[in-house]
Amino acid sequence: MANDNITINIDDRRFLRAMRALEKFDKTHEKQLRKILRDSVKIAADKINQTIYQSGIKRDTGRLSKAMGVGTFKSESKGYIGGKSRPKRASSQNGGWRIHFFASPAVQMKNNKRFDFQKKYNTVSSKIRSKFIKDFNKLIDEVLK
Repeated sequence: MANDNITINIDDRRFLRAMRALEKFDKTHEKQLRKILRDSVKIAADKINQTIYQSGIKRDTGRLSKAMGVGTFKSESKGYIGGKSRPKRASSQNGGWRIHFFASPAVQMKNNKRFDFQKKYNTVSSKIRSKFIKDFNKLIDEVLK
């Protein structure tokens, strides 16, 4: 058998510069990362909002807010950051409270008006992942330049 040798040459200065950039990534680029997360999960919020208003709940007034919004969260203790599609709090100026039943559907809601949230999320989860990965890779390329 032949004895194969593999040699890897690493430019120390370039490697260390990349490591320093990645160490400072969450502090210097957190705002951009949160925007990428919000844009990605907006796909899910839009899908749920579209489902809500097409399947029985009517927006009879322009003052009825959309039920789902997007946000980000960060845990310093556990060291992660994420995006979420979540119910929006209805303001006192609109009737949005009528459709904020996400924690547990309203008892008086008819069965034919209810819908499966997880099923709707599952239809767009691949789009969310691909959008996030595409935008995140662009950001990493920008950071490492």
